[in-house]
Amino acid sequence: MGALVMPFRAGVGKRYGRRHTPGEMNKTESRYAELLQARLLAGEILAWHFEPVTFKLASDLRYTPDFCVLHCDGSFELIDVKGSGPIDAKSIVKIKAAAERFYWFDWTMSIERLKKNGGGFVDRKI
Repeated sequence: MGALVMPFRAGVGKRYGRRHTPGEMNKTESRYAELLQARLLAGEILAWHFEPVTFKLASDLRYTPDFCVLHCDGSFELIDVKGSGPIDAKSIVKIKAAAERFYWFDWTMSIERLKKNGGGFVDRKI
């Protein structure tokens, strides 16, 4: 018999899934963008942008939040969206370091809930 060849699938076997491609939304980010667009159309926020800025935290360490939201009161909120799976500890350290260094922004980690738990997103202020 010949050898069994398994098709290659990106992200399989990795602890935290596929690597992010800058400028492209994944499915979780797309669902969150739909919520932001609905809030924009309802007049709850003035604007939102996907990956608009990258922060330099150290000489070789950068952090790019997923979304920047301009609120009606003029404040900016930077949001990092996470799926319902395990969250990489490095991600938590980076957002906390960014929030501490750039304290004049509001920082939020928005975690998607599983459908069986009601779906949607739960916000954790940093």
